[in-house]
Amino acid sequence: MKKLMITACLSILLTSLSAQINKGDFLIEGLVNYNQSNYLRESEPDSWSKKNTGKSENLYLSPRVGYFVNESFLLGLGVSYSQSKYKSTTDFDDYSNHYETTKNMVFINPYITKYHKIGEKLYFNYTFNVLFGKGVDKLEDYDEESYSDYNRKTESKVSEVKLNVTPGLTYFVSDRIAFAANIGRLHYSKSKETLQDLEDEPKTEREYYGLDLSLNTFTLGFQFYLR
Repeated sequence: MKKLMITACLSILLTSLSAQINKGDFLIEGLVNYNQSNYLRESEPDSWSKKNTGKSENLYLSPRVGYFVNESFLLGLGVSYSQSKYKSTTDFDDYSNHYETTKNMVFINPYITKYHKIGEKLYFNYTFNVLFGKGVDKLEDYDEESYSDYNRKTESKVSEVKLNVTPGLTYFVSDRIAFAANIGRLHYSKSKETLQDLEDEPKTEREYYGLDLSLNTFTLGFQFYLR
């Protein structure tokens, strides 16, 4: 009986009833991306430092809701959260230096997605995102030694505007449930950082743009369609 129930559930899940996008459908989805990298660099024998190690972590979460104005165009709105962490340690003869940054951002994300059906259950799509975000970037830099009081701490308020064009695939596992995968992006972003707790509160502005095809851009999403 148990095997029969499992088989029936899998049959319902894996069989597409229509796998068709319709005008007036609502889409509820969530996207997630997480990546981590580590490095170790041994210094040359005559170098002033002996060893350098580091670790970076990036997390991205984005719940979204959209409405299909016709069979191929989706208008949506999402809220995104991102966290970036970086830690490094440099070892010297008699002490170590530690450097750490943590950046937390929250974005409002209106977007448009265009769908092209390429199979019974499979769609190719590309999404144009506009993200408006604010957050905080914290830095701590200190020496680990008994006779040093060096400890630098800073905190900056950050505002960002991002424009992304992202390709992806959507695969229906039932009439109402689909999985979405995205990798790569054409992007532009502009950020402004204001260093806090200083008399003149210096500001730093940055601009980035280009084509990114790295695995760091990969997101996997779960979608539910209200028909």
